[in-house]
Amino acid sequence: ESGAYTAYSDFGHTSPNSMLLLEIGFSGLLERIHSYAAREGLSEKQKDFYQSGATLPVKFRIQMLLKLYKCIQKYEKEINEAVKKDLGKCEFDSFMCETGVVLMELNYMIRHTFSYAKKHRVYTPIGQCIGSGYKKASPYGNVLIMSPWNYPFLLTMTPISDAIAAGNTIVVKPSAYS
Repeated sequence: ESGAYTAYSDFGHTSPNSMLLLEIGFSGLLERIHSYAAREGLSEKQKDFYQSGATLPVKFRIQMLLKLYKCIQKYEKEINEAVKKDLGKCEFDSFMCETGVVLMELNYMIRHTFSYAKKHRVYTPIGQCIGSGYKKASPYGNVLIMSPWNYPFLLTMTPISDAIAAGNTIVVKPSAYS
């Protein structure tokens, strides 16, 4: 329910007979997404939210991952029905190839986000022996996730969980074909 993670499903493409990337090209697609986001003020909202520092605390990231995990569990039946309607997958196949894998990924990210966010010592050259070296992962900021049609739930939600765990804000462009 935070304003940080927002998904938009329609960018004005309604032609079912041709692939969007072939029709306008990848750069054209990115221009459409950017112009849509600009019209809605989405880029600025995401940028402001990220720059507020709200996504940096690891506890906040884990809370968001837990919310997502509980939401998927709550609506798992509806998700499986939508996958069956769109792609013709049975409930077992939908769980094994879509929702189950996403839940496992979320569980993994919830358990490991703290260790990913920690500083990790690295080798310090002899010339800098007085100091010490480390590397620390930091979020990119705002991330665009474009999902394909073949595994729509899995290939949308898995990058979302990874981006949330990393502390990024997200804009999602789901496939127009599923």
